[in-house]
Amino acid sequence: MEGNGNKYPQYPYYFHPPSWVDPYQSSSSSSSSSSSSVPKWVIAAIVLAVAILVIFLVWYIRKREKRNEEEACKTAKVAVEIANAAKAAAAANASAQTAKVAAQNARALAVETAKAAKTAATEDTVDKIYMSRDCPVCGQVGKWDFTYICPCGKWKAMGEILPPKM
Repeated sequence: MEGNGNKYPQYPYYFHPPSWVDPYQSSSSSSSSSSSSVPKWVIAAIVLAVAILVIFLVWYIRKREKRNEEEACKTAKVAVEIANAAKAAAAANASAQTAKVAAQNARALAVETAKAAKTAATEDTVDKIYMSRDCPVCGQVGKWDFTYICPCGKWKAMGEILPPKM
């Protein structure tokens, strides 16, 4: 069993080396040999396998980039929708605030109108009281002139109430 390249002949199993390996070639001569002992079809198969792996790797990277771009587009669309919704909400809020201000202005105008009406009614009443010919103290009907003084002496025509005589 010496010529078969088995270093451990005591073991019953033996894996034959591939046909392209010379089992009798010494390790020292293989390092000094300039020619390759591996057949060209083995090198070609390894190169082909590496090329296929590189192609699949490039394909996977491009597919992943495309998926990332699609996700970025979806994210951008969602962001635009959120921004538009925020703008619409801000516009609605602004219009609500505008309506609130308009309602406040209307209330203020109504209050001012009510005050003016009350003042006008009060002035009209005051005019009726002080501009009338009747004395508010004694009820005497007087003349309509600036010189009339009521006989009770406490009221003058045109609304002047005279101070009491001392």
